[in-house]
Amino acid sequence: MQDKDGQREELISSANLFNAKGKIDEIEKLLDKYIPAVEQMHTTLKKYNVAFTTTTSENKKLKKKNEQLTQTLEKSSKESVLKKLEDERLRHQYLEAVEILERIPPEVVRAYTRMPAGRKEKSHEESI
Repeated sequence: MQDKDGQREELISSANLFNAKGKIDEIEKLLDKYIPAVEQMHTTLKKYNVAFTTTTSENKKLKKKNEQLTQTLEKSSKESVLKKLEDERLRHQYLEAVEILERIPPEVVRAYTRMPAGRKEKSHEESI
């Protein structure tokens, strides 16, 4: 390509008033060889521009989706931690209740469990 660039430059620089028509014809012939290559390069660049634009757009969408997923993960993690805390609080309350029940003398539990259902409710209401 360097030789053809040199040839072009030589043709252009050697043109003068007396040989202009002949030099223009030579330059035209030389440029006729370049025009298809330039058009092909222009078409290729258009395709690359479309691909680049599409890729950029997809990249923006993926970044937005990634941000949304990150927020969802953080929210889920926070909810998971809060659920674990609530579960632990309930387990602690359960263990306290079991501890209290274990302090009730066995004969009281047996007497209470032998009472008819209606009497248990009445006894409970009387104690309130």
